[in-house]
Amino acid sequence: LSGHQLREEDMMDMASALTSSTSRLQELCLSDCHLTNDCISIFSERLPAMTNLKTLWLHDNPFDETCAQALLDCLGTNMEMEQLILPLGRGRDMDRIQKELELWLLMNRAGRRLLLSSKATPPYLWAMVLERITKQSRDVSLSSPSFGSGTRSDCGRAKNLDASAIYHLLQQGTLSFGQ
Repeated sequence: LSGHQLREEDMMDMASALTSSTSRLQELCLSDCHLTNDCISIFSERLPAMTNLKTLWLHDNPFDETCAQALLDCLGTNMEMEQLILPLGRGRDMDRIQKELELWLLMNRAGRRLLLSSKATPPYLWAMVLERITKQSRDVSLSSPSFGSGTRSDCGRAKNLDASAIYHLLQQGTLSFGQ
């Protein structure tokens, strides 16, 4: 659907289709679709129920930080989304939102849904989760255009991603080790 102008009605229909039990769509590219704040608001309200959608491209659209924040807020309850690309270069708020989105997505790829599905996470499982977060953050950092020089600062950035992801897990209250 990339490059097609979509209206609010189109976004309502698409959101309904993606939340139906028969939807199997895992990737959706809505770049350069002239998505307005209203379009993104409609779509983001249904994002938590889009459990099959893993990748969503939204770059090159004119929506603002308010809608990007709404997407971020909804991502906190969607544990299946693994990649969400927003418009870049729109200021500090959008950069902050994109960084926080990356942390949620990193935790989703590392298995956040498994941790939250049980009441108390067995201690032996945390070692595996933290290892996956570390591996995912290093994979992200090394494949990112802003990384890749193999410098010491790249390693520092990867460690910061690890720490930030762990902080988000702590903030969610998921780091309970049981008895």
